[in-house]
Amino acid sequence: MTVSSSPANLLTSVAFLNRFREATHAAYEAQQDSRVLWRLAELDRALGNLPVAAAEYQQYAVLHPEEKKAQVLGALMAGTAAGLVEDADGVIPFVLVKDLAPEIILKEIRRTLERKREQFAVAKIGHRELERVDLDTRAAVFFRGDEELHGMTQGLLRETIRAQGVLERLGLESISETREEVEAIAYASGGKYAVHRDNAPKVDNGRVLTVVWFIHDEPKGFSGGDLLLHDEPPAGQGFTRIVPVRNSAVFFPSNCLHEVTPVESTVSDVLCSRMVLNGWFLKP
Repeated sequence: MTVSSSPANLLTSVAFLNRFREATHAAYEAQQDSRVLWRLAELDRALGNLPVAAAEYQQYAVLHPEEKKAQVLGALMAGTAAGLVEDADGVIPFVLVKDLAPEIILKEIRRTLERKREQFAVAKIGHRELERVDLDTRAAVFFRGDEELHGMTQGLLRETIRAQGVLERLGLESISETREEVEAIAYASGGKYAVHRDNAPKVDNGRVLTVVWFIHDEPKGFSGGDLLLHDEPPAGQGFTRIVPVRNSAVFFPSNCLHEVTPVESTVSDVLCSRMVLNGWFLKP
């Protein structure tokens, strides 16, 4: 995994963004200016209000049918984009799947990870001989998937990829039928992962497709821990926020910039806080 510095002046605070959104919404109500409507859609995307952002982008597209980006982002946020999201100007494509697995499977995965509690270790950054602990960049514990965890998850994830048309929707040509990685990752209070890529040209660890599957308990024992998918040039410094929802999963290209925002946990047991399964599907 390659880590890069956070984009300059990027404001990710939910409290700040909510205040900004309130002021922007008031301005739009008063002015009915489509430029303010666009700003409102961008703020809702950054806050993780994806259905609201979708409606705002679509409303903007009606007012400005010549601007294809608004149509594209409306479909992307609504989850209705049937193919590759082109003309998005650097906004990262993703596929969000709700209720990924039957509850009985999710509970069995959690019981399995509980049995393997002693095998969790401090998460590292880097690749192969460059792997190292850097708590300023990544603060979490992880369990590197064994044969048992692979057997419980990979068939389900691969079937979801096929059923949801994930590769086509993300513009990815193919993935290996047999090669993948899986890890369980848990975040206590203060846990985070700074802006990084799961694969990058200088490293090329073979990862093509990333999935983050939220498997935390309910009621939720934490706040924060949002997944931010950062826009690439020329889009600028925006991002899409994915708020953790139990048994939902988000798929995105492994070479995209993303981060996990700091976690605030209300429980003492790290395995009962923000828990995810990360999967990486490799080149053929």
